[in-house]
Amino acid sequence: MWWTATGRIWAHRPRRLGQGASAKARVVAGPIFGSDLHAGDVGAWVHSPVSIHTPGGPVSRPESPARSRILEAAYAQFYTHGFKRTGMEAIAIAAGLTKRTLYQTFDSKDALLTAVVEYAAALSMPRISRWIAALEADPLAGIDAVFADLAQWTGAPGWMGSGFTRIVTEMADLPDHPANRVARAHKEAIEARLAQALGSAALASEIMIVLEGTLILFLIRRDKDLIAAGARAARTLVKAARRPGNPLSLEHFIVSRNR
Repeated sequence: MWWTATGRIWAHRPRRLGQGASAKARVVAGPIFGSDLHAGDVGAWVHSPVSIHTPGGPVSRPESPARSRILEAAYAQFYTHGFKRTGMEAIAIAAGLTKRTLYQTFDSKDALLTAVVEYAAALSMPRISRWIAALEADPLAGIDAVFADLAQWTGAPGWMGSGFTRIVTEMADLPDHPANRVARAHKEAIEARLAQALGSAALASEIMIVLEGTLILFLIRRDKDLIAAGARAARTLVKAARRPGNPLSLEHFIVSRNR
């Protein structure tokens, strides 16, 4: 079931798409749906973070070429113009497909948005996994790697913040919208993986606050020094948590877990 912007609900039964659609234009290259933590690639551009698991299982890559083109085009349009300002016709043109083909693939703009958020979340699993491995090997070096990626990502042309945060903000009046739920699950998934890597749910929550705050403040002020300040704050938290005797320390966590 899907929520519309006016609160209506209807059943969503996606239909498989044939291969006969003609391409009218290439997908416009540009800054795509924003990531919380890094810049990845779909074709030329993709900005998206962690893989999530929905109630039906892990999100998978789209199967049909037309569906992929629609998702990539919608990705760019939603990130650049926002959900409410983006029309399905603009997405169809950007994807090089007919509007009819678009609606044969996604019954509504709400359904498409949800698929885009799922797609964005799933794409970044390899890079997030590398980050987690770095944090597990050396938390301080891992923090440095995360914020180095943040510095690179926020400096990309057309960067306009975390697409996931923007969706939650734009859809704040519809907290039960599927896209909103996916975006929240995405944030929770990042924090859960941080907790595993750092050995502390409390520390992971604090690091998440620093990450989110850094991105939001950078979006407001566009000051590169904020990224370095965020990195210093995160390192301070990790160092404090590692002090012997600290109930949040990694050593304390390991001892407690083995008891």
